Amino acid sequence: MDSVLEKLFDSPHRAKIIRLFLLNAGSAFSIEAISRRTRAKRPTARREASLLEKIGFVKRRRGERAIAYELNSHFQLMRALKSL
Repeated sequence: MDSVLEKLFDSPHRAKIIRLFLLNAGSAFSIEAISRRTRAKRPTARREASLLEKIGFVKRRRGERAIAYELNSHFQLMRALKSL
């Protein structure tokens, strides 16, 4: 559990990406959309989204034209994150 918390709040870009997904639950975002909406460079957005996928915060799926990420509503700390 502690390592998940450390990974969640380790970077300012990651915090912006987490906020994007929490405020837009049910939406899926490509790396380009994540980059644009959080003002992170694409490699940074890709790295952060990949890490969030590894800890189970987001799920990756194949979109119409690209891979998209969406919030995993079954993430173990979802209720706590929504209350922040």
